[in-house]
Amino acid sequence: MNVAVKGTFNGGPGSTFYTYGGNSFVGNLLGFTEAAYVIAYLLLAAGQAGGNIELALKMNNNMKKVAADQLTEMNYTYLTNGIILTIGTFLGGLAATRSAELLLGFFDRQYTNGGDQAAGLSQSTNVTNLNAILVDLIHHTLTIIAYYTVAVGISGGSYYYVYKQVTPPEQQQF
Repeated sequence: MNVAVKGTFNGGPGSTFYTYGGNSFVGNLLGFTEAAYVIAYLLLAAGQAGGNIELALKMNNNMKKVAADQLTEMNYTYLTNGIILTIGTFLGGLAATRSAELLLGFFDRQYTNGGDQAAGLSQSTNVTNLNAILVDLIHHTLTIIAYYTVAVGISGGSYYYVYKQVTPPEQQQF
């Protein structure tokens, strides 16, 4: 959020999907894409947090059903499961966060009126933003998908491991 939605960038307006919109087709495309990246990141974060809350509630419900003589063993088991979930979610979030400045902040330096700038510099206006930024959008979208896949793999792996231990076999859905 801090990378894509900000008040200023180098002293000028910083919300790229706001400042790019209406400037050109490329500006609209760039603004839409960056907004989609932010929404995907928020969905990723919500999925990580929601999965952990679900498992925490299952662990809490299981603790209520445990006999007193097994309580200490269950406490240590669930403590270990909580640590596994926390580390997995932290590393998954870190993988997604590390991509933000490099991949989303990159577009803060783009101009959406390249033909006008080229004409002002007495250069050919055949080189437009559609050529350059479209390639950047495709490249960055694929790279962000790869980062998010790694993030889901890391946090999803820890979720799956704990889910298999916390949920009885007859109630497991996958």
